[in-house]
Amino acid sequence: MNVSANTVNFVSAPWIWLQASLYLRPYSTVPLLCIVPWLSYIALGRITTSRRIRATDGLNGPANPSFFFGFYRLINEADDPGVLFDHWALQYGPAFRIPGGFGSNRIVICDPKAAAHFYSKQVSCYVRTKLSQVLIENLFGRGLLWAEGQNHHTQRKALSPAFSNAAIRKLTPVFYDATYKMKVIWDSILEAGSGEAIIDVQLVQFLPSVDAVGAALFGHDFQALDGQENIVADLFDSFASRDASLISRIVFLMGAVFPILQKLPTKKNRIVKHLKDTMQGVAEELLAGNSEGGVDREKGMGEEKSIMGLLGKRMLMRS
Repeated sequence: MNVSANTVNFVSAPWIWLQASLYLRPYSTVPLLCIVPWLSYIALGRITTSRRIRATDGLNGPANPSFFFGFYRLINEADDPGVLFDHWALQYGPAFRIPGGFGSNRIVICDPKAAAHFYSKQVSCYVRTKLSQVLIENLFGRGLLWAEGQNHHTQRKALSPAFSNAAIRKLTPVFYDATYKMKVIWDSILEAGSGEAIIDVQLVQFLPSVDAVGAALFGHDFQALDGQENIVADLFDSFASRDASLISRIVFLMGAVFPILQKLPTKKNRIVKHLKDTMQGVAEELLAGNSEGGVDREKGMGEEKSIMGLLGKRMLMRS
């Protein structure tokens, strides 16, 4: 009886203390209850990542300016973050590390051979970070780009008919047409400037890609090169511009440490969701047209003109 009573008292003592503290000192106890789990989470993260940190000890890199933010704040406030990375590559070599938030490290690779090795082994060897997984899921959903391991192999096998040599040859003119349109636009800019002009390639390089991918994947003309407003162009414009809102700054500075913050409704995330819904609508319309055995000539969508159309045709043949 005494042993049982002592056991009950030992187990219930912390709960009694907590109740008394909440009643007598609520303003100091509540913050303590929030801080202790947070510090425990940080300590656990430091312990579990200690081996990975040791693997980066041999890499040089800039000193950590802030334990909480690392270099994220400096990168966010820079007019051109690429200049920072170019400077670090010249100073520390083609592979270096930069401090992230809460004592973490990020490896930066500027060597073409190392980058080629990484992308060739990305699915079978290297695993994406939680942040990359959340960003890809927000934009493309849990598809081929998001999947890893056996899931990726299964989805890739299902999509292989759309990427055969014959299918790729049929889509090649689409990319040539988009490139030629871009050339015409640049020629007109040069002629308007008496043979000289400054073109911000970084801001316009995505335009031919938008039209080419839209036509090849969906058979849909986004008309980005024609100057038409569309959700895809708005999305890339938002990436090029800096969002100075408080919630966006918090997501950028802390998103790498807490990827769940990428789910917050920032301006960019709202545009991404709109783009995702638009793409889904176009794909469903295309598949519905294929299931009815028809082709929408006005929108340029047809089973012989797009990857989605070809996959829809294969699905109908199997069913």
